[in-house]
Amino acid sequence: MTKKRNSWNPITQKSEKYSLSLKCMEKGKQSARARRAKHVRTFRANLVHSIDAALMRFFINESYNRTGRRINHLHDCLLCHPNDVDAIFDIIRDVYCRPNMKKMATNLVFNSFISITRGEIQEQIIRIEKEFNSKMENLDFLNVRDFDARRCYKYEKP
Repeated sequence: MTKKRNSWNPITQKSEKYSLSLKCMEKGKQSARARRAKHVRTFRANLVHSIDAALMRFFINESYNRTGRRINHLHDCLLCHPNDVDAIFDIIRDVYCRPNMKKMATNLVFNSFISITRGEIQEQIIRIEKEFNSKMENLDFLNVRDFDARRCYKYEKP
């Protein structure tokens, strides 16, 4: 379904016409294919965004527990009090080095999908998870002793 709209452009001081395609409003095979194709195209980006958001929740919660202060954030950026910078770097190190971080995709994505599916679809998700985990690098190098968040998140030269 295509809808025609008018929009006032304050720069040109004119009304401009545009067309808006609403594929999800349509019923039928073509619309279902378009929605599925969009979902497939955007899945990876949305997954990465979800992982970023989960990490931010860990950082925010741990920061409040350690400093008693709330930190501001936007997507994957933090804004904290300058006196808390060292604590934030330690929090980042500690969060990344937690044992459950090594299974974040399983905990965040696969377990959720497996719990809400049954039968053949569930078996397919389990196969995808096994393939994913078999191709994932070993993350045993992430440990509190060797991982220095100060070097990963700093843009100045030493």
